[in-house]
Amino acid sequence: MPLSLQAATEFLRTLVRGIDRKADPTVTAQQEAQNGVVLAVELRKCKTSLNISVAEIEGAMEDAIQRAQLRTRIKAAIDRSTFKSLPFASTKMVRGAIVDGGFFRSNSGFQRGGRR
Repeated sequence: MPLSLQAATEFLRTLVRGIDRKADPTVTAQQEAQNGVVLAVELRKCKTSLNISVAEIEGAMEDAIQRAQLRTRIKAAIDRSTFKSLPFASTKMVRGAIVDGGFFRSNSGFQRGGRR
């Protein structure tokens, strides 16, 4: 019995909602030659889409290992779309103010330490 679009939608919706409750999944059928569905997920103004074959969905419905693999694939796509890199710290040296006579010279002249 072929998989209906409604059954695939409900199954994928439960997988996506298990990853993040605020995610909004949309499932559309691909062309006949492709034999699968397109899962589009929107989360916090970030969008991503995946092509999932019917065989993957049917296998995930029957087997827990394949379900976990499909869930991991969906979660990775969501994580890639929501990733924002942080600005890195500058390694440029900060120098002190330049004074007459150099950076670290005192105005009292050259003195050696110790007793005389």
